[in-house]
Amino acid sequence: MSSSSSLNKEVDDQPSKRPRLSPTEEEENSATVTTVEPMEECSSSSPTSKKDKKAASLSVTMQPRPKRQPKVFYTTDEMAGITAYVGGQEGDEPAVSWSGSFKARFSDFHVTEISLDGSRVRLTDTTSMPVPTAAEEATRKANEPDPEAGLSSVSALVGAELTDQLLEYIKNEDNKHKRAVLILPPGADKEARTQLHMALRQVGGLNSTTISLPPGTVPGIFETKPPQTGKGEPCETFIAVQRGRGRDTRRSQSSWPEGRPQYLKFVLYKQNKDTMNAVSVIARLLKMNPKRFTYAGVKDRRAETVQEITAFAVPAQRLSELYSRLQGMAVGNFRYCDSALKLGDLQGNHFSIVLRNVTADETVIQRALRSVAKHGFVNYYGLQRFGNSEVATHHVGAALLRGEWETAVRLILQPSKDDTRPGAAILRQYLAGDIDAQIAASKLTSQEYNERTLLQALGQGLGSLNAFDRLSRGMRIMYVHGYQSYVWNRVASARLLLASDRVLEGDLVVVASSGDQSAGEQQAATSVSSSSSTTSQAQESGHKSNGKKGKEEQQVAVDDDDELKDEESELKAECIKVVAKGEEHLYSLHDVVLPTPGHSVQYPKNEIANLYGELMAEDGLDVAQCERSQKDFSLRGNYRRLVVIPNDVSGHTFRYDDPNMDLQQHDWNALSGRLPIVHNKDGPFTGATIRFSLPCGSYATMCLREIMRTPSSTFGAEDTHMMVPATTTDWLVRDRLDRQADNRN
Repeated sequence: MSSSSSLNKEVDDQPSKRPRLSPTEEEENSATVTTVEPMEECSSSSPTSKKDKKAASLSVTMQPRPKRQPKVFYTTDEMAGITAYVGGQEGDEPAVSWSGSFKARFSDFHVTEISLDGSRVRLTDTTSMPVPTAAEEATRKANEPDPEAGLSSVSALVGAELTDQLLEYIKNEDNKHKRAVLILPPGADKEARTQLHMALRQVGGLNSTTISLPPGTVPGIFETKPPQTGKGEPCETFIAVQRGRGRDTRRSQSSWPEGRPQYLKFVLYKQNKDTMNAVSVIARLLKMNPKRFTYAGVKDRRAETVQEITAFAVPAQRLSELYSRLQGMAVGNFRYCDSALKLGDLQGNHFSIVLRNVTADETVIQRALRSVAKHGFVNYYGLQRFGNSEVATHHVGAALLRGEWETAVRLILQPSKDDTRPGAAILRQYLAGDIDAQIAASKLTSQEYNERTLLQALGQGLGSLNAFDRLSRGMRIMYVHGYQSYVWNRVASARLLLASDRVLEGDLVVVASSGDQSAGEQQAATSVSSSSSTTSQAQESGHKSNGKKGKEEQQVAVDDDDELKDEESELKAECIKVVAKGEEHLYSLHDVVLPTPGHSVQYPKNEIANLYGELMAEDGLDVAQCERSQKDFSLRGNYRRLVVIPNDVSGHTFRYDDPNMDLQQHDWNALSGRLPIVHNKDGPFTGATIRFSLPCGSYATMCLREIMRTPSSTFGAEDTHMMVPATTTDWLVRDRLDRQADNRN
């Protein structure tokens, strides 16, 4: 047993140094917020000082904090199997636990996508349109109207008399003639008809179609389009000409220009929205199907994020015109490309995280950053994977894998004890047998969508399994993937207890292969798929999907739950090797992978292998029976790296004086002309900015946990010292209103 065991025990046994973040009962019942006290303490004794005026202003503008349900993770780190750390002491200095308020404001959490070429996605331009390609420009010039040349060609094909009628038709703009049609003879053959269509296009402002009319029809101007002949009736082919209006014109205007790549790629900036919601809003404003839009990964909701999106056959101009209608979003950096983004078409994400009320000094934080940059962090599945319900997803998953459908449904319907929503009371009534499923479903709202879906199915007389099938596939597999994640976390902690600094005989490692980096180097992908099956990942990760879809059939590649989505890794099972005796020194801990339980993976050839069976036996499951008749509950398994080393690690502390101010800015701030944030170096509060880049599939909260040596289950607590203005105004809205006012003036 290595020093890892004693290290972990020492960390677990020491009293928590993290200050209380959740409100006391007195604070919850209090009608006022008392967070201006630190400012009053550092103000001058003079009643007319600037600091006194600022404090007085704050006390006037701030209203009682509105009651809001805090985000609480009922599943603690220990309950999810998250117990180990990889970084140890640095020299004579032991690792120190420190605290800070996480995601107190959504602007405290910035996520920037890292493209496949390694560059960070930036929003730098919202107005410039893509430069046409040479092929597109040549096609445009070839299709530009040339009335004189067009009329000359028409005259050569149909004669001077019909050409004069065409001129008369074009010039006559009386309303009674707006539905008029000019019928021209078709010519001798198909080639002649094609030449006539092209000549009419050169004239400009006209639509021409080939139609079948009764024999003997005399060409000329008709008040309305004559009826065509029926099937099997004798007919002759003519060409009907109409002005540039109607259905045919709309179709012509919406046709994609020849020579232009078929996909528009653009940068999306969003705040406090998940990616699926942002795409749905854009699609709705454009009156398009959301399936036209694809992206490489789903970004966090409570954050400011920047990522690339591709859209099939969407003109850049149309997106640019949405500027004044987008709330909490901005789009730009438009360009056309030949292929759509797929889930996983990214190297990872760069995170810039602001922590408020930090208890550590600069020295402690810099030592922690050096440690994580050198040793990495345990690549645990974060608590987001297990949900924020009192019944964690892995408990539901275990019930499903046991075939206990009724138990699984009741666990999903079980509300948290402190849930005060009206829907929670209705669910308690149903579970107590006071009301039936049909009545309960009718009283639930869209906030309880999954619960309502289950109850509606039960109210229709369906069994628990059939009711569960009414949920989306993404939601169904979320529970079994949650169980796999739970087992992986437990096994990872046990493996690090054996040795937290070296490879053991029988470990599984990633070896060099085609398209892969050499062993010992940090990989872009952190999960290694054993097959083409997909596995869910957390909201902080990027995602893989190599499936090919048609242009109009490309799905918005997310699950219905905004914290989960599918990933398929580039690395396959053939990249996995069992470490033989005497080979341990050839690999590092960063090469080690562990499988999630499944029927298509191999397990380590050491004592860790037995742990899978023991853990699953605790839940009444057999590790040898992971394949099931229900496809959604059949566990194939995948490989996941034990330790990940983040890139671009940096950070610093700072002082600030306003708990309501944004403490960092994203690209859009500079682009919109907003002044940079200036921190008050003499402010009463201490904050810290932590930055790092992670590969696809890794959780920022797990990296932050290693840096702070603080349980991630405390990260979701609301910071009770934060004041909330009486009216929260989105700065994007303020900026947009200012621009609209400038335009009016």
